Amino acid sequence: MSKIALSPDGGGTGTFTLASPNSNTNRTLTLPDAAGELLTSTGVGSGLTSLTSANLTGALPALDGSALTGVPNSSKDVAILFLYASETQSKRLNMVDGIVDAFKTSTDVAPNGDLDFAYGSITTRAAANSPSNMTSLTAPAPLVASASAGTDAWQAFDGSNGSYAGGTSTLPWSVQVDMGTSVTTEEYTIACRLTSYNYYWKAWTFYGSNDGSTWVTIDSKSGKTAAFWSPQEQQFPISSRTYRYWKWTVTQLGAGGLQAIVGTLGVSRLAASLPQNLESVAFSTATAPSTARLGVQSVGSLTINTDLIGYVSRDGGTTWTTANLVLVETLADGTNYYEDSSIDISGQPSGTDMKYKITFAGAALTSVNGALLQWS
Repeated sequence: MSKIALSPDGGGTGTFTLASPNSNTNRTLTLPDAAGELLTSTGVGSGLTSLTSANLTGALPALDGSALTGVPNSSKDVAILFLYASETQSKRLNMVDGIVDAFKTSTDVAPNGDLDFAYGSITTRAAANSPSNMTSLTAPAPLVASASAGTDAWQAFDGSNGSYAGGTSTLPWSVQVDMGTSVTTEEYTIACRLTSYNYYWKAWTFYGSNDGSTWVTIDSKSGKTAAFWSPQEQQFPISSRTYRYWKWTVTQLGAGGLQAIVGTLGVSRLAASLPQNLESVAFSTATAPSTARLGVQSVGSLTINTDLIGYVSRDGGTTWTTANLVLVETLADGTNYYEDSSIDISGQPSGTDMKYKITFAGAALTSVNGALLQWS
């Protein structure tokens, strides 16, 4: 049997020196004090295993987020995780099969010409208010572009992602446009410079103003990754706002980004052609289902089942049954998850080609970030 020597220190702090005659290295052992609290130790976190919550008391030190790994780093990641978590409820709801689509690609959907597809979202297409033809800081009139630093702010509004505005390493950096008159906006866009992913924006704020001096915060984003900017142009739906001046302020760049640069910026309003339909491809089943479950993740102000309507078909889209979507959860970033977990499709002609359809019918610009379809 090995023998050890356990020697307390002189201060009565509960710190002991553990010495083994068969080892050249002593070990320090820190035990709980009389109050049952774990004392300060020189050990590292990797050496703590199977530590129960009963041993943790008092306030924990602040966590350095930069040191965390394996943690979702954007609101889009969280929304995708929630969507997949919802999928796991299929057994409880007696669903036998199904699909979940976070719209990372457009493989499983067939958006019509009135919808914009981007990584992680499909949005009702807007009619551009933003200038896309600027040739200088003040042309064509009455447009005026400016930036807090750098050069060629107008190139953010020239319609080309090959050119760029910016070229400064000082943050925050702002670029703005004076439209010359008030315009109503329900979406804004940002595009990375065409050949420089390392200049992507990680965090920013979007503002509106009526006088160019007093700014109203409209939207803020953070934690965006390089994967988010593929494709490079992204649309961001907002509640309807009317201002003459619009400003984008970037506060953090992506990894490797040395300068604040942007390819194109824009503000938009909802197009006139409604309704607009998003229809999935057909998913084959072994037998004709009688019940379906439809879930939809959406961003934007809307009246569910009026502005956004869901449908399910079992005969390849010839016959549709309307879902009664209800709000299940609102995520921290404002993403809403709506669902109808029991859609009766038994009255449809028998079929084994399942489809879902989402109709954008309202006056508000709406973005759908994911869909879930299951059946039994």
